[in-house]
Amino acid sequence: MQKNGRVRPYGGAGVLFYREKGDTVEVLLGKRRYHPYAGHWSVPGGRGERNRHTGSAETPLETALRETAEEIGVRFHPNGSGEELPLVRLYVPGVFSFTTFILPYPSDAKAYCGQEFTRLEWFALHSLPSPLHHGMMRAVRELVRMAR
Repeated sequence: MQKNGRVRPYGGAGVLFYREKGDTVEVLLGKRRYHPYAGHWSVPGGRGERNRHTGSAETPLETALRETAEEIGVRFHPNGSGEELPLVRLYVPGVFSFTTFILPYPSDAKAYCGQEFTRLEWFALHSLPSPLHHGMMRAVRELVRMAR
């Protein structure tokens, strides 16, 4: 996106939710409706915004919280333990940054398929759909590492 003749770097965040069903770990993915990457499976997430009153940019966690609520109706609160949340970052300096938080699905949540996605489904880690959004595999590999 351009601002004042310059390309504005993309900074965004989302959440890879997981749950355990017996011996299987499943992840919640949505099939993207809009370009770019229409038809690709991805996590709820998107571009960070600026506070219109203060001008300050959202943190990646604030972006993930807002986008997840907007896109699938899931509101979550990170534990207040001060423990760092598991995440992966895709980063190209000055061009692109996307943080994917890897979190257990809140037990009281009821997700719905918002307009960003054509479908919202749970998939076992050993049978992920195709095509996956290009940034997904790093987050999936980190979740597999965590599950060991």
